[in-house]
Amino acid sequence: MGKLFGSRLTWNLTGGLSINDISANTTDRVRATLTTITDFYSLFGRLPPDAPYSSPSSATTNVVDAGGNPVLNDDGSVRTVTTDTSVLLGNEPAGRTTVPVTNDVSVSNRWKVKGAYYTFRVGPTVWVPITTRLRASVSLGAALVYAGTDYTVTQTFEPELGAEISDTSSSAAYKLLPGYYADATMQFDLTERAGFYAGAVFQSAGSYKQAVDTENAHYTTKIDLANQNGFRAGLSIRF
Repeated sequence: MGKLFGSRLTWNLTGGLSINDISANTTDRVRATLTTITDFYSLFGRLPPDAPYSSPSSATTNVVDAGGNPVLNDDGSVRTVTTDTSVLLGNEPAGRTTVPVTNDVSVSNRWKVKGAYYTFRVGPTVWVPITTRLRASVSLGAALVYAGTDYTVTQTFEPELGAEISDTSSSAAYKLLPGYYADATMQFDLTERAGFYAGAVFQSAGSYKQAVDTENAHYTTKIDLANQNGFRAGLSIRF
């Protein structure tokens, strides 16, 4: 764009687009209240069957006459009859107990955030010559971030008996976040068209919260893009 205030400093306009992944997950046991409900049923005077027992059940007995002799079929085989031996329960529980227990060993959670964000940046850059080959640049401008994330929570209950029980819930969020950036770079020119550079960058674009609601809990995570910084180095080639 030219000289700055007629000095040796030069300036230009810089614009760019970048894309970055968002990925984070963690697993931990959580404190949870577990409620055990036990129902009791009447057997109407019957003795409980020996374990293991499956219902319905039946038994086969021989048919006998008044003298106690087996009754035969036309083919000479002994006639039999099948009777239902199922132990019946009442339609409604005769009693119920409810026992709540709180512990931090039976339930574990896995939280996962996955997504990406696009960054659009534009602003002025000032170049400061230090020697004929070494120069520095400083850039400050506006940034616009478009972020999209999926937040997933998997709850796993490990009962004392039986297989574990898992439930997964998730939500999606899309946000447009305005911000700013600052950039400082040192460059050493090997030729008129190529050189090495190293620098640091800082960018701030705010943050947003994302929630997942289940039947038993409310979870919230924060995607923070307000304090992004880093270093870079490489080879630059001008065309």
